[in-house]
Amino acid sequence: MNIHSVFRTTYMSLFQADTKRTAVLKATLKLISEHGFHGTSMAMIAAEAKVGAGTIYRYFASKDVLINELFIEIKEQFTAALLEHDDSNMSLQQRLQNIWVSLIKQYIAYPAELRFMEQYANSPFLSQDTLRRQSELSAPFTELLEQGIKMGLFRELPLDILRTFMYGPALQLAKQHIADFIVLDDALLVDSFAGCWAAITR
Repeated sequence: MNIHSVFRTTYMSLFQADTKRTAVLKATLKLISEHGFHGTSMAMIAAEAKVGAGTIYRYFASKDVLINELFIEIKEQFTAALLEHDDSNMSLQQRLQNIWVSLIKQYIAYPAELRFMEQYANSPFLSQDTLRRQSELSAPFTELLEQGIKMGLFRELPLDILRTFMYGPALQLAKQHIADFIVLDDALLVDSFAGCWAAITR
């Protein structure tokens, strides 16, 4: 099984699998989106998911573990959707454009997940194991930027700065669309990507 099919399987499981574990994850996402990390208790999650408190602990040893696993599930779901649109036969620019546009559409389609990921990134719940897994999930996109560096396409900037120039604007544009400050259509997304591409290329 290749990396694309693995991610597709995981993506389907989070939102469509009818299991108690899925119910707990969905309930956690909803409550944290509404009440924040510290305003969401395990008892609230159990009530929202319509399961007993003991059921939660069969799947997740603690609230910290639950929150970390929810973050990874969401990252896997997003990665799956982005890789659906990747085609190694395309040019590097077209591949990055497809991923970039798909990322914005994912953010817009899943605002609760976006809010959760932003909250999580600045929370004390972030674990070293989650950071490692996040790095693994980001590898396909990092590799594309590294290809551009090796090809001499990109400016001589550290990889992390290139990543920020590429994906930082995607996050901000999605948030502006969600807040009704701008309206993004396909043509505007392509033009916006062209600006990001111009910022990192020689």
